[in-house]
Amino acid sequence: MENTTTIKDGGITYSFSKKVKSKSRNIIQNIFSELRQKSWKNSAFFDDLEILVYGRWGETCNTKNISPFNEGFVNYPVVDESKKITLRTKRNFLSDSIMALIFPVMGKNKLKTVAIHELGHLFDFNFATPDPDLVSKMKEFIKSTDDISSLDNNKEFAPLAKQYCLSNGLSDSDKFNDAWRKDVELAFKGHSVKSNNKLIDKLGYYSPVNFDDCDNPLIRLDDGIDDEEIEYADRARQEVFAQLFAYAMGAEDKKSKKNLIVNTYKNSYKVVEQYINEYLGTNTQKQNMIRKKSKFDCSA
Repeated sequence: MENTTTIKDGGITYSFSKKVKSKSRNIIQNIFSELRQKSWKNSAFFDDLEILVYGRWGETCNTKNISPFNEGFVNYPVVDESKKITLRTKRNFLSDSIMALIFPVMGKNKLKTVAIHELGHLFDFNFATPDPDLVSKMKEFIKSTDDISSLDNNKEFAPLAKQYCLSNGLSDSDKFNDAWRKDVELAFKGHSVKSNNKLIDKLGYYSPVNFDDCDNPLIRLDDGIDDEEIEYADRARQEVFAQLFAYAMGAEDKKSKKNLIVNTYKNSYKVVEQYINEYLGTNTQKQNMIRKKSKFDCSA
């Protein structure tokens, strides 16, 4: 990253582009510093963590594989062995044209939610145990090319990648899969198409079918979720896991959105909390657990 300010603090290295405002720098540093302090059981998880922060993606050297709508991202460990989170601090003109003009920099709560969401992905991947031989084979393929996307049509690589993606996260564990399936069936099974579509629209990015093929859908919600559909929903499960991690670790999202997602995935949320307490020692139950109504409610 050129023309940057680099700061090392508590084992974490921050690299800020010149377009990142000092206020945003302080917010991001405080976020990760506080999370490290809360994680008394395993603060070493934050050692060697790299936080790369841009104003907008146009400041990066390579924007080819970055969607302009992305607010942050991490790479799979098989691609990038370092613990690295990449963020942007300014709004996207394509999705928030008016807000981007009036308030170009994302607010504290938005930055906090995005930052902890991306940390949730690292957490998801870091404590998973995919097969070492599989990981080794994947790395050999990746090292053999300068363009990872070129491997998409490689007949030898494709099945390895599929197998890896179904075992590279805590979000692939039987415990989380069972909870996610239970939540999705409770929310959608037996309901009308109209009712389900309404909830899908509300959940948006965190819908169980958000990454399904619209022209040839592989997941059907009204009749329950089978094992194949669990596999098809791999990316959707990852994103829900990361967002639930963010909420459990104190992300201050819009109240209605937070209530909707946690209430829809309430069993999954409990599993994420259990993993946080197991691996980081952070007791989140009393501080961040949302008080739910006695009756299941997705109307927020």
